[in-house]
Parts: sequence; C-alpha cells; structure tokens
Amino acid sequence: MAVGVRSITKNDTWTVVPRPKDRDVIGSRIVLRNKYRPDGSIEKRKVRLVAQGFSQRLGIHFNQTYAPVAILNSIRLLIAIAARYGMFIEQLDVTTAYLNGVLEEEVFMSPPKMLNDALETIIESEGKNSQVKVKTERMLNELSCGDRVCLLKKSLYGLRQAGKCWFNRLDRTLKKHGMIPCHADPCVYYAGQGEDSLLVAVYVDDILIISRNKDAISAMKKNLSR
Repeated sequence: MAVGVRSITKNDTWTVVPRPKDRDVIGSRIVLRNKYRPDGSIEKRKVRLVAQGFSQRLGIHFNQTYAPVAILNSIRLLIAIAARYGMFIEQLDVTTAYLNGVLEEEVFMSPPKMLNDALETIIESEGKNSQVKVKTERMLNELSCGDRVCLLKKSLYGLRQAGKCWFNRLDRTLKKHGMIPCHADPCVYYAGQGEDSLLVAVYVDDILIISRNKDAISAMKKNLSR
C-alpha cells in the first residue's frame, strides 16, 4: 500500500482538512489485484487506493463523465500508414495516469484505513532530503490533529469524472506542443509535414507516437514526461 500512497503524495492528490459540517464526504477503499503472465502465473500483485465513486452525486461531486478514446479503426489505419511509409512506432503506458488530472469540483473523501501505517513506512524508506518525505510528514501531522478528511485536488481512481479529467489534461498538453486533433477522431493528433510529420493516438493511458523522425518522437516523450 505504501507504494500507491507514495504516488498519491508525490502528485499532491489531496490536502488534509477538518471534516466539513455542510458537505458530503465520500468513502475510500483499497483494491487488491493480481496481474498475470500469459502462462497464468502471477507477475505482480497490485494495490490501488480508490475513491468510492458510487457515492458521488450528480451536480455536486461531478457533472460530466465522458472520456473519449481512439477508435480501433483509427489505430489500424495509423499502423498501416506507418508500415507503408517506414515510420517508427513507440507505445507509452502512463503510470498512475489519472493522478495527473486536475479535479474541478470540490470533493471530500474519508482517509483510507491503514493510511497512517503507509505514511510511516514511506517516511522510514525515503532519504533525508526527499520532498516526498517532507510532504508525508506534513500529512501525518495533519491527520493526527483530530477528525480530518481528504480534500481531493487530483482525479483519484474511482471518481466518476477521473477519466475525463485525465483526458482534458493530456489534450491540453498535446495542443500546447503543437499537436492538432483530427476532426474524424479527436483522440488522434497530427503535426508537421513530410519527414517531420508526427502522429499521436490516445487510448486512456496508452499512447502511440508515430513518425519517421526519431528525434521528434523523443522530443514528444520528453514533453509528456515533464
């Protein structure tokens, strides 16, 4: 659990505040899942802290929930174009993608069970000058002050609008770096011409980058990483 909480702390996913008297507070839970290899053996065990989105109320905790993804035919077409013109294809899988989405609504969440234990584990494992350690110590101190809840700032997994918040953030970032969405499929972007042409397809947290120019692909990967 400490690994998941570390990602949440690093991304400033929430701030700890006193429990509000006039606001609903949604729940949270820990989800355990096994990831399997093709032969059926366990590759790794995953722990994810999620919000209980089923307790959210329309118009209060969220408004829109849509999250567009690239059409399968678009991906097939892009691969065919890459094969025809000898283009390079790179696939990216964004780690904890939803934690990059900025939440627009005011949502309060109960702290998950064993959060204090996870925070103490992080403090013990982090280096002396680690920013994550500083944030973790601050959070632990705030939780010890009494009845506290988490005011969400990022689109934590489980929230109904989490996918939309993540796509909006990624869409703004791609446009900022010159990518133009296609009219037929808004999850396919293009930029440049000829040898410098760049194509990007988005399917939730999976991203395809296609170009004959390896430097253009590397530049886009660095921009997304930042």
